[in-house]
Amino acid sequence: RQWLLALMARHRFDNLPDAWWHFAQRGVPPAQAADTDLAAR
Repeated sequence: RQWLLALMARHRFDNLPDAWWHFAQRGVPPAQAADTDLAAR
């Protein structure tokens, strides 16, 4: 299971720039989205 978590984590980090672009397209600052995500937890 550890390798699966590592693979998912690496995939998530690799897609960060792409995710930031989607946030920018929707007009939502990445920092604000991260704060909202942390507050929701």
